[in-house]
Amino acid sequence: MSALDPLPAGTRKGFVVAMWLIPLAVLILAELGLRAVGAYEPEPLFIQVEGAEDYLTPNPEVGKRFFGEAGPAPGPAHHAFRAEKPRRGFRLVVQGGSSAAGFPYGHGGTFPRMLEQRLTRTFPDRLVEVVNTGMDAVSSWALVDLAPEIVAIRPDAVLVYAGHNEYFGALGAASVNRAGGAFATRLYLALDESRLFTALARLWGALLGGDSGTVSDRSMMESLATGQRVRRGSETWQRGVRQFERNLTDLACGYRDAGIPVFLGTVASNERHQPPFDPGPFLEGTGAESWSQEYAAAQGHLASGDSAEATARFTALLETDPDAAGPLFGLARIHDAAGRTGEAAAAYAAARDRDGLPFRAPSEMNEVIGRVADACDAVLVDARGAIAAQSPLGIPGQALFLEHLHPNVDGYFVLADAFYAALEAAEMPETWSGRVPAAAARREVLVTELDTLLAAVHVRRLITRWPFDTTAVSREDTLRAEGVPAALAADVIAGRRSWLEAMTTLGSWYTETGRSGQALQVGLTLIQEYPYSADIHTVTADLLRSVGALEQALLVYREADRIEPTAATRRMVGQMQLRTGQSEAALRTLRSARAMAGAEPGVLYDLGLALLTAGETAEALRVAEELVRTQPDYPNAERLLDRARADSAAAGAN
Repeated sequence: MSALDPLPAGTRKGFVVAMWLIPLAVLILAELGLRAVGAYEPEPLFIQVEGAEDYLTPNPEVGKRFFGEAGPAPGPAHHAFRAEKPRRGFRLVVQGGSSAAGFPYGHGGTFPRMLEQRLTRTFPDRLVEVVNTGMDAVSSWALVDLAPEIVAIRPDAVLVYAGHNEYFGALGAASVNRAGGAFATRLYLALDESRLFTALARLWGALLGGDSGTVSDRSMMESLATGQRVRRGSETWQRGVRQFERNLTDLACGYRDAGIPVFLGTVASNERHQPPFDPGPFLEGTGAESWSQEYAAAQGHLASGDSAEATARFTALLETDPDAAGPLFGLARIHDAAGRTGEAAAAYAAARDRDGLPFRAPSEMNEVIGRVADACDAVLVDARGAIAAQSPLGIPGQALFLEHLHPNVDGYFVLADAFYAALEAAEMPETWSGRVPAAAARREVLVTELDTLLAAVHVRRLITRWPFDTTAVSREDTLRAEGVPAALAADVIAGRRSWLEAMTTLGSWYTETGRSGQALQVGLTLIQEYPYSADIHTVTADLLRSVGALEQALLVYREADRIEPTAATRRMVGQMQLRTGQSEAALRTLRSARAMAGAEPGVLYDLGLALLTAGETAEALRVAEELVRTQPDYPNAERLLDRARADSAAAGAN
């Protein structure tokens, strides 16, 4: 056979198979090689806390799985919890977007932290952990992708507050980083588990990254939406509803099948005081310029108080385009001003539902949540109803919201209260013997002055960028408030201090200036944030003791001693036990402290007092004599010895 003769059919077929198999084999070998050396591991949801290996925290880099490697990506906040779930622990996990994450407050201003604090008071004999995995701008695709790792940490229940990001969230139906249809998105998320895919994505990110100069000038809302419009009822709009129902069903039924109860919260937004971002028109053939001019004229009549003319013009505009959100909002304001509350509420909701930039979930998303709760045996939490019930006229508005959909502190507390009531009704983790009243729980919310100032800047940054009206608000990030808290907040904003450094300084300043209540609030906030820090627990327990909260101080000292046992903290546990009438426990604790390395004379003094209280006069006398012999200048040592001698003599006489 000459070199020019055609190859036999079998040989040609072998070459074709080889052409496919060889590259595939190379890819498989590359993947296995990267796995073998532990390189390019995809970002996990949970990572170990640095310096506290027995704690885990949500990974701040996990958002790169959904936003890509080029540039910064949103991620969940630090929220430490035990790597090994305690035997009497009660662990909840929260999933959702920026409202679940607690924008703009973070820390004690999130509804998961408020819920955790109240449940801890409700069940003081349990270690309550409400792990917050919420992150900005993620759609339901992210929630489903993270679910297996949440199952792995064995939560007692999962709480979901989501639905606003199905259009412009990461991988959303109208987002710029949409992967395509459902199959393409699942394929993308599956590939993201590959080491080779991660390596290529990071290489691509390195090639594209480095130019973050425009990031600060564009909000996440603008980066993901890029001005795209979504008309109600369009294919894109329907795709958002379908993907939410499909993903939420997979999420809730998946948890149910894993034996994990699910609580699905309906979502709320500012309906009364947030005009539509895109008022219309949407119908093809509508003269957009003339329509907009007529809309502006109608708004002018409304502003001047001519409600009759405004009503006529808004109504005419709706006849031109029934899906236009702006005229509906205008009519809602007219109904509102006239006291027609029912008509106003319906029109406000309709205007929100028809907003051409649906950053607020339309009503259909809450209908989906109700259907999925029924289908997957989940508990439906009517969070939107709770928000409405606490709002003037029953219409969610600026009383509980900062802008279009993020609650203020009172609003976040209402969300926490709704989930708290749902857990009580479900008798989780057990039948409730008592509840912490809402008024008391609200007073104890841990939102510091520093967090309030920082939140104001975060909101100002948001509302001075697209799609909000940027003409009337300054873009500057400077704080107009004065004093130490404002100076510390300015340092955090400028990157001169970390939040922890600023909080520590603030707590010290409060203590030095006699503001013990505010100093204690700082300490308790830091304990929430860093439950593995013995130093923070000790300082906070000292503050609790100074204000007379001895039972609470005992609990915090005991936790400090668990984290890092020392003779000093063990002594304080014993001292608090003694002062709260637990004399036998105090004796055991103080004897243990005496046996520890580094025990100071104060341990002997407290042990002597505990022995006298318990009637152990002979041992008390020996301890007092040892204290006077080894530390004759210790305050009240001689007085302790005199009392021990007198009690011992009295006991001998009897």
